[in-house]
Amino acid sequence: MAESKPLVEVDQVKKDSHLFNSKQKTLQLARHYAIDHEIQANPDSNVLSRAKKRMAIELGQKQHNLEKILAQAYANCGEDDTASDVDPDWMHAFLSLAETISSKNMQTLWGKILAQEISTPASYSVKALETLKKMTQREAIIFQKLCQLSSTFSGDSSHKIITGFSRVANSFQIFSQSQSQKLSLGQFRFPYSNILLMADLGLLYQGELESGEMVAGQPLAIDYHGYTLSLVPNGKRIKLYYYKFTQAGDELSKLISCDALPEYVQALSQRLESDFQIHQNVNTKA
Repeated sequence: MAESKPLVEVDQVKKDSHLFNSKQKTLQLARHYAIDHEIQANPDSNVLSRAKKRMAIELGQKQHNLEKILAQAYANCGEDDTASDVDPDWMHAFLSLAETISSKNMQTLWGKILAQEISTPASYSVKALETLKKMTQREAIIFQKLCQLSSTFSGDSSHKIITGFSRVANSFQIFSQSQSQKLSLGQFRFPYSNILLMADLGLLYQGELESGEMVAGQPLAIDYHGYTLSLVPNGKRIKLYYYKFTQAGDELSKLISCDALPEYVQALSQRLESDFQIHQNVNTKA
């Protein structure tokens, strides 16, 4: 099974040996971005020259960021990879969004996206790029965990997180009630607040969905990070509950390779075993 490749890694911040108080830190930032005139006025400068200096600093940083990202893309391209023309509108959007990406870890991701787009056009929509642009490092780590809980159904490449099932009551049985078995994602350190956060970012549909009624005795193959689960419903009127990735979520999930959580497979199997025959096959290939 492949090792987990994190979307981002927590930066190891080196603390400066010189400690600033808040006023000193504010002055340092103001000087760095050339907006310190009101704090320490320079009588020999005018507002236009100061604005030009600030704009030059910003342009230089944007240029530096793009050069780093293109270097990452170059490193991710192989000499044997077939190249295709990149849509100029897509490339313009990419450069506009990527130019302010200064984190080394995030620059690596943007480089991977461009390399993939060069070899396989239309792999990432502008919507997915805009979503990635909005993500903080903390949110990227939560998205990585979301991907770790996701799986795909046979014949459907959209990522889903299965949370349980329901057996719909027969309309002819007046006193029958629908029965359901639900799995709490909180036990895997993924609280509902994370679901709402991912939905707000446009990576996940907010509401829990349910499948159509499954056919009794007909297996459904589920691919979960090296596990192949075959679910065979024991009867009729059974539906699965799941959360579904948006198109942007599906596209960005391609940046991540996750290990399975065996405890999730075990807990899900325990929830489903009353109404399903469950067969597991572990793919041991790296």
